Amino acid sequence: MFSEKEFFGVLGLHIPEDKLQLFKSHLYQENRNLNLTRVPQENFYIRHIIDSLLLFPFIRFLCATIYAKTVLDFGTGGGFPGVPLALAMPDIHFYLFDKSPKKIKYLQRIVKALDIKNIAIVTSPDVYGIIVSRAVAPLDELLKLTAPHLQRQGIGLAIKGDKIFEEVKSLSQKVYLQVFGHTFKNLPLNSKIVVYSFGLDIRSFDWQIPGFNLLKLPNLLSTQKEES
Repeated sequence: MFSEKEFFGVLGLHIPEDKLQLFKSHLYQENRNLNLTRVPQENFYIRHIIDSLLLFPFIRFLCATIYAKTVLDFGTGGGFPGVPLALAMPDIHFYLFDKSPKKIKYLQRIVKALDIKNIAIVTSPDVYGIIVSRAVAPLDELLKLTAPHLQRQGIGLAIKGDKIFEEVKSLSQKVYLQVFGHTFKNLPLNSKIVVYSFGLDIRSFDWQIPGFNLLKLPNLLSTQKEES
């Protein structure tokens, strides 16, 4: 059986339980009108909270490596992964963006209800050092959507599923790319973490991320940048 306590311990994170309960309550109450999630309430912690927090060690690593201090959650929807990450990292400022005006208003209510000081809701994203995303679009489309908002030396983090390797093969643009899989025992998620950059060769980084292994990419990607 998956141990949430062990997961939090390996990653060295803590989130007040009352904040998570309040978040869950507001999410499902507003879901009746806004279609924020299809995940049943009994799967909230695994499918939404734990899945979002898979990005936690990567953001910590990148903040220490590229000295980024702000993170954009692009296409946040119901507040994932931005809200759980902001609760886990009160020292990092998160900007949440969604194109739906109704979801923007919902997010404003959530931030106020949870009294989250390190979140700002934006309707017109600027340029950021780190961009995170989850269930937004196929990888090639996601790269095109986030490129205008990512600093040249910035890094994107995307939570993707098993189709990621098919999406990698169909990329139409040049990008530095790494994919990681988690090693948490009995965690019922097939999530993969995609790390990408348009101007920084992230393949040279010493990726030592607790609970994750670097996965092998198709040969197509290994030479994309050298051909540019």
